[in-house]
Amino acid sequence: MIDGPMGNFEQAFSTHGSAAVEDCHCGKTFFNPDGGWDWEPGELERLQASDATHLPYGVETIQAEGRRYVTDCDCWQERAKLLMAWIDGHGSRIAEYLLLEKERRWQEYEDAPIAPAAMTPGGVDAEKKRAPRRRLHLLPAPNRSKRP
Repeated sequence: MIDGPMGNFEQAFSTHGSAAVEDCHCGKTFFNPDGGWDWEPGELERLQASDATHLPYGVETIQAEGRRYVTDCDCWQERAKLLMAWIDGHGSRIAEYLLLEKERRWQEYEDAPIAPAAMTPGGVDAEKKRAPRRRLHLLPAPNRSKRP
């Protein structure tokens, strides 16, 4: 794992798993022959004879902008720098968007009818019921000017 902001990006967008073989968005293939994986007949030999990159551990990936990148590939880091700059430059707007989306989705949930009485435990009345309304409480932004 990379340290600093790039490591934070990697952790946040990680697919949180590993595989025997993965193709990066850029087209490079990475594989781990040592993980006790089940290989199709001849698959491992083909990978070893190709220009695929051998890793001593499972192949991990990140997902960003609908693309899947292998974390050991260098191709994703330049794009990640641009994405991080955009996220950092629009943090309050992104937070506002997420809050508005949360409220919209909560409203959709509240407006959804419940199942008919015959389909509910205890035979709840078939009329529309609503979940209790919850409010989101925002914490103040951390004071970044006092960093050491």
